[in-house]
Amino acid sequence: MLIGPRTGNILGFLACAGLMGYALYAQHVLGLEPCPLCIFQRYAFVVTGAIALVATLHGPGRVAQVVYGLLIAGHETTTSMSANAIVTLMQHSDAWERLCAEPALIPNAVPRSTTSS
Repeated sequence: MLIGPRTGNILGFLACAGLMGYALYAQHVLGLEPCPLCIFQRYAFVVTGAIALVATLHGPGRVAQVVYGLLIAGHETTTSMSANAIVTLMQHSDAWERLCAEPALIPNAVPRSTTSS
């Protein structure tokens, strides 16, 4: 059984809201301090959830469904690539220190960080 686009969007929103709720619970109740990557992920989930909520309330037709899908996919791809770049720099502290010392290297580092695993 397939679910409709409105149901899928509300489920996406609820998933993002649940993830944010747990993140805030873990931080404020359990006393776990988030790392920079966790904070970055929070922004990603808020934006993804907001797009899903707008799509739910809008009740889009076929073309708008594709547009919302592309917005979410494009946002998620950009977020994932940025997160991968952060993880790569955290794993290679020498590269991070070199970029901090020589900011002119940053434009070349960005394409390389998005293709490395």
